[in-house]
Amino acid sequence: MRATPFLTVLLILAVLALAAATGHAADVSTGAADSPEHQVDAYLRDLSAHIALSPEETAAMRPILIVQAAKRQDLARARLAANPGMAGMLALREDMRAVTRETDEKLAAVLSPERMEQLRNDRAARLAASRAQARQLAEVRPAD
Repeated sequence: MRATPFLTVLLILAVLALAAATGHAADVSTGAADSPEHQVDAYLRDLSAHIALSPEETAAMRPILIVQAAKRQDLARARLAANPGMAGMLALREDMRAVTRETDEKLAAVLSPERMEQLRNDRAARLAASRAQARQLAEVRPAD
């Protein structure tokens, strides 16, 4: 089937985008090998360029995001090791969404509603950019 490679690339990029949008792959080139602390610090630096976070907000967000980053890394390793392929990616996507919802609840306790809205808007923008990049890659890469 010709659409399968495209869907696989699109799904992988979507998972990476979800991770980036929530602080886990702000720099995709560094990948999952980076420590959660390093990933979160890079994400917060990038986020601060888009949203003027106060030092207090950054300090409150950091431990929450570090826990989330570690969970995401563990989930990715476990899901893909147990069930490689598209089924594993789909299950991983659902797991990542659950972690994002849990993290948002914790962040909402330390950020104002306005800040949470800005964070969600930034996340949506990152996801849209990642999807656009996936489409460009699919157009450049010939179908198998």
